[in-house]
Amino acid sequence: MNAPKDLAKLLGPKKVSAAPKDFNRVSRDFAGHDLGRALAVVRPASTEDVRKLVLWARRTKTPLTPCGALTSFWASTRVTGRVALDMRGMAKLLAVDPLEGVARAQAGLSVAALDAALGKKGLTLAAAPDGFGDAVVATLAANDTVAGLGQYAGAASGQLVGLEVVLGTGEVLRTGASSVLAGLPAFAREGLPDPTGLFLASEGTLGVVTEVLVRARPKPARGLWSARVPSSPDGFKRLAEAARGLRGAAGVERVLLESWVTMRGEEVLVELSAEDEPGLAARAERVAAEFSRRGLPAPERKEAGPRWGERPAGKENWRGVSLQVPHTNIGTLYGLWLSELRGRVGGVASPEGFLRVYLNAYGCAALFGWSFPAGEAVEARSAELERALRARVGPLGVPYRAGTVWRAALDGRLDPAYAGVLRAVKALCDPDGILNPGTGVVDSALRRAR
Repeated sequence: MNAPKDLAKLLGPKKVSAAPKDFNRVSRDFAGHDLGRALAVVRPASTEDVRKLVLWARRTKTPLTPCGALTSFWASTRVTGRVALDMRGMAKLLAVDPLEGVARAQAGLSVAALDAALGKKGLTLAAAPDGFGDAVVATLAANDTVAGLGQYAGAASGQLVGLEVVLGTGEVLRTGASSVLAGLPAFAREGLPDPTGLFLASEGTLGVVTEVLVRARPKPARGLWSARVPSSPDGFKRLAEAARGLRGAAGVERVLLESWVTMRGEEVLVELSAEDEPGLAARAERVAAEFSRRGLPAPERKEAGPRWGERPAGKENWRGVSLQVPHTNIGTLYGLWLSELRGRVGGVASPEGFLRVYLNAYGCAALFGWSFPAGEAVEARSAELERALRARVGPLGVPYRAGTVWRAALDGRLDPAYAGVLRAVKALCDPDGILNPGTGVVDSALRRAR
């Protein structure tokens, strides 16, 4: 089989790449994990292209791996022996319904591009799966996590109104209650059994998301406030109590603690939103009162800057370990950071190493990250640190995104009935096992049966 030649005949030569730069792009993620070498790199432009690819893959028994911007820290997949689908070829905003506040976009449109297009209509995304904006919108479903923006209130997938998904059978499934009834606009997921949830956090193992229907909201005024707290378990405990005390408070977008290896004391960032500046001021007073009640300094307003950060790039490589942690365990995790993990990260990081903790209304998210210079020796030390961190903190929470690196943490922990349901769903949606095999919690469920 000559996959590039066969696929060029199927889709047209412009959608199949033989360029080294395209093979190189899908061979490593942002963190530098080696993802292998693909059989071919295809850039579909439509749902019909993806459907043809899936049917070809079934006939030839060739695995497919959808790829977005590959901004992960968690070795999101492997491409060796597979056809890589570069979903960035599907990057159109298809429609915006200002009356219902629903946008319909192709899966490969970047989060920042979608938000910019919505902004022209006075709308914005409430939450995003990526703090830099270069992740594609399909990750709202494929990963079902939030990276900072809007994180305090809930998951990014809470904005989803429906999906269009190509199953491993070649069938095209549309989800969302109002999307499956002819003659209705997309406006609700409630009222009918809705399979949208089956695809959340499935990481492309149950279907290839080709379109996303997402609820936008009126664009608010935003502001950022900052405070410094001592590096101590007691200070962190009081901060977590303040974050919980803000439950139900309108306009809290995020409460973020940043602890850098090179920084004395921790910085707390509180992002707020409101209809206007007077509304922001009132909400800032509410936050200051809660901080004061816990014996913490009142946050001061600082320059917020652009909504999307600039992703670090250059000679440094990056690694990280992310997980979602209940409030019950977040103090333990922070204590480990102070007592041993900060020093271990500092021993590898060059020059930057950090812990970020998003103290959400319910549950928290933690990211250990560090940069290191190129070189086999330091890369090996960094990989060992990554494995050690997952083993040390993994039992405290749920992987932020499972990918391929959390296997040891997931195996043996899955509830048997839950794993059985996932296996049944996999058999229904992808009977030939061609969609992103070896990835995420679905793979752990499959291995449990072996």
